[in-house]
Amino acid sequence: MKIHPSISSTASEFRDFWNAALAYQKSAQLPVWPSYPEQKIKDEIQAGLHFSVFLPEGILAGYFSLALSDALIWDEKERGDAIYIHRMCVNPERKGMNLAAAVLAWAYGHAIGSGRKFIRMDTWGGNQRLVNYYITCGFQHIGNRQLGLVPDLPPHYTNANLALFENAVNLQAASPWKKD
Repeated sequence: MKIHPSISSTASEFRDFWNAALAYQKSAQLPVWPSYPEQKIKDEIQAGLHFSVFLPEGILAGYFSLALSDALIWDEKERGDAIYIHRMCVNPERKGMNLAAAVLAWAYGHAIGSGRKFIRMDTWGGNQRLVNYYITCGFQHIGNRQLGLVPDLPPHYTNANLALFENAVNLQAASPWKKD
């Protein structure tokens, strides 16, 4: 798979993938994301923090966002030394193609190139199937965090139980992404 910065012209495909994910979450009686965060995704694309994942033949397999801080969820662990993967969403026609593993592999290179020591992400703690999937993709589940009311987070995070994932990266490792 290849990962490139997203472009605005694929926003309608992003929306379609998101809506398919919402339909699946509802049908499986899982916690449901809010409606498609169109402006947030546009802002992330503009800032170079939104990425598209393509299959070798050029088909869009999914997308994700990257953040350089996340103190509202990671609290005291937030020290400016991590990248955070958010809103990973797969093309419903491309499920089962290990998108998360490809994103994790890419994130290692990006973290090393950015001088960051960790890759972090979170998901709903009550979705054990997804937690297990992320573990099989190489993410390290470090525990769960029960949120209360966090006014600066979107409302769907109120009282959320989040599974937290953190992988350390070796900044000394030889890598084609390492910056001098």
